[in-house]
Amino acid sequence: MRKKTFFHTLLKDPEYSLQERLFRLITVIGLIGLVLGIAVGIVSGESLINLAAMTVGFLLLGAIVVFTLRTGKIQAGAVTVSAIALYVVLPFNFITAGGIYGGGPIWFILGFVLATIVVEGKAKYILLAGGYVVFLVCYYLAYFHPEVIGQHTLEMAYIDSLATMTVVTVVTCGMLLFQNAVYRNENEMTRRQKKEIEELNKAQNRFFPA
Repeated sequence: MRKKTFFHTLLKDPEYSLQERLFRLITVIGLIGLVLGIAVGIVSGESLINLAAMTVGFLLLGAIVVFTLRTGKIQAGAVTVSAIALYVVLPFNFITAGGIYGGGPIWFILGFVLATIVVEGKAKYILLAGGYVVFLVCYYLAYFHPEVIGQHTLEMAYIDSLATMTVVTVVTCGMLLFQNAVYRNENEMTRRQKKEIEELNKAQNRFFPA
């Protein structure tokens, strides 16, 4: 019996629900994006407090993902991961990494995409609405209280925004491509099952004619 690969398990194993497969794929990609974000921060010269907070955020989110997969409470884990990202990690990054003169606003896009894909039901829309309110508060602080925002030099602002845009674009496209692959596989499985049922019905009709 051929051993299942990691990719096969994530995309095609019917043992896992559609939400769990998406959660596994998207959170892994998101965590990779966060690691790349930390690397970008090191290269662009972000403050130690920002890098430390991003590292703690990565470890915390990674631990929650592992705990979620072990317990099987996918919806609760998806809500928790999305809430921490949108309400804690991303706002803190915005405030400590230059505000609008950095990659902070762009990272919010990744948070919104993450919540949209992995969270189901009304919780998704509550998270997105709350996340947008947090986003607006960040802009309010940046405009009316710029003293609370960690400042970037012009050079750092360009480097941070360019690097963040590159990372977020790659990670977001990866998320959407994997999501499409999961849905295509799900549709293919449904078609195969439907065809098997139709063939079984035809076989029964041949053996038991009306």
